[in-house]
Amino acid sequence: QVGEELKEERYHQQKYINHPYWETDEFREGTVCFNGRIYPNQKLRFDTYRKALLLIIPEKRNILQVNKEKLDYFIINGVKYIPYKDTYAALLYESSSMKMVAYVKCLFSRPVAKEGKMYQHFGKEEQFSMTLDGKEHILDSRSDLLNLFPKYKKALKSYAKKNGLKFSVQPMETMKQLAMQADLMMKGGKQ
Repeated sequence: QVGEELKEERYHQQKYINHPYWETDEFREGTVCFNGRIYPNQKLRFDTYRKALLLIIPEKRNILQVNKEKLDYFIINGVKYIPYKDTYAALLYESSSMKMVAYVKCLFSRPVAKEGKMYQHFGKEEQFSMTLDGKEHILDSRSDLLNLFPKYKKALKSYAKKNGLKFSVQPMETMKQLAMQADLMMKGGKQ
């Protein structure tokens, strides 16, 4: 069985000031690999608070929460999400020597006042993990990534500047591009 019908508490705008979904609360076109079988053309969204993939069954218009034990990976907007600890992470880059993923930590934060009413608020924080030579490194910033490559740190900073990579604006794309460039440098490619 792919999952169970979800009796989710909706994140209504009357109660919540934001939502816990990855990027958007809209269902988007994607692919699910479940128990070794691939299901393309699915309507998906990922709830980072519940750490659950949600899928719409079009003919029934039901929302299902996909069974985590049998979910191999899923793809939304061309990004592959793989199992990572107790959640799923976007696979940003993978080679024979390194793997970089991004995941979202999502927790309830303090209630927020807006127009005289109190609303629940989800605090979301993007986190990055790089496995390099079999060892995992949690990266909180671009500097954390650069510090893993002291030999190439200056060249990587120059690459980021030349290519307009700004962690504060596009953290995932910045980390992905820097990981790719560091890998290329380590393998003796262009700088």
